This record gives sequence, structure tokens and C-alpha cells, in this order.
Amino acid sequence: MEKVVDLDYNKYIAYMGRQKTPGAFDNVDLSTGENNEFGDETTDNKHFTEYMLEHSTVNGTMADKKNYKNDESDELYWKFKSEILENKTRCS
Repeated sequence: MEKVVDLDYNKYIAYMGRQKTPGAFDNVDLSTGENNEFGDETTDNKHFTEYMLEHSTVNGTMADKKNYKNDESDELYWKFKSEILENKTRCS
């Protein structure tokens, strides 16, 4: 098995291309597409993590978790799929 012994970070960043930065999914200003994904008929964008809600810069509200529960279970699963070279996010 080969081991990484060095990394040229600038070349790595160039290879990766444009990526989302931390906070890009649930942002403090509700500016992401993911925030819009969790909006509802009365509010376009909502937070879906407690941390971002607590640090909201726009008096955001929390997404209603009951809208995202599986009918067969009380469990709530929000899954974000992200790949190494993927610069977009899918929510399911």
C-alpha cells in the first residue's frame, strides 16, 4: 500500500476546483440552497442545525423536523451526500 508523504496544497486546491466552505450547508445568514430546501410554505429559508440557529445573524427559525420524518419511524435522518470532487450537495 502506498502512503502519502507530502502534499502540495496549492496544486490540490487547483485540482479540486471550487468547493463550498465550512458553514456552507446551514449558514448563519440562511443564504444557502440547503437552507431553502428546509423552508416551507410560509418561510423560504430555515436552519436545520441547532448551532446555526443559535448563531443566526438574521433571526432565523428552525426547520420543522416532523416534515422530514419517515412515516414508519420516529427517527429523523437528514443525509447530505458529498463526494471528494463534487462541489454540489444533494439532500435526501
